Amino acid sequence: MNPVISMPIDPHSSQQARPAAPFRVGQDGDGRRIAVETGGRAGGLFRNQRDAIHYACAVTGCRPDEVALAVEPLNFRVS
Repeated sequence: MNPVISMPIDPHSSQQARPAAPFRVGQDGDGRRIAVETGGRAGGLFRNQRDAIHYACAVTGCRPDEVALAVEPLNFRVS
């Protein structure tokens, strides 16, 4: 599992820990910008990070905490 950038949870919040974001945006091992659904069923290669985030946001409906930025290379298989 690749680490992702996340916002700290407010220790005074009564909410339970949330599951991982459905989409991660980052780079693959060759430095290409990608957005990938955490289950690996959707995603794509993009010209830049902005386009990758735009895609992930459009797919998730731009809901808060649905897109995370990865700090480690991501795997994306095209089949």
